Amino acid sequence: LGYIKKYLPNSLYKKDDLINNLQSIREEGYAFSDEEIDKGVVAYGIPIRDFNEKVVASLSVAGPRERMLLQ
Repeated sequence: LGYIKKYLPNSLYKKDDLINNLQSIREEGYAFSDEEIDKGVVAYGIPIRDFNEKVVASLSVAGPRERMLLQ
């Protein structure tokens, strides 16, 4: 991995943190981002699989933190 910019305190930029995050994504089946790039923005990402379980697309949804998180 090359240089990765740290945008906000929650930004993942260290190699070990990125590797751990990827492992978590594999285990959970989706990605979650909480103010990693833009302040006040939360995002979720999921793979779209075909009938053979092959990833053929992806879907991500982002929005204001206060509206995207359950309180």
